[in-house]
Amino acid sequence: MTHSRTHTPLHTHVYTHTHVHTVQVLVDENADLRRQLGLSKQTEEELARRNNVYQRTIKSLVGT
Repeated sequence: MTHSRTHTPLHTHVYTHTHVHTVQVLVDENADLRRQLGLSKQTEEELARRNNVYQRTIKSLVGT
């Protein structure tokens, strides 16, 4: 017994539309995650810079 799958134009349209929507959701999510990653990297760099300044300040005060 064999089962044949026939796709009607409507079925194919709904199937394609569903996949296009899924891909768009993933693309949007990917873009959002990339933005978040960029912001996290900027924050990390700023905190590292501040930490370095604080350490130099402490060293100069202790060395006095």
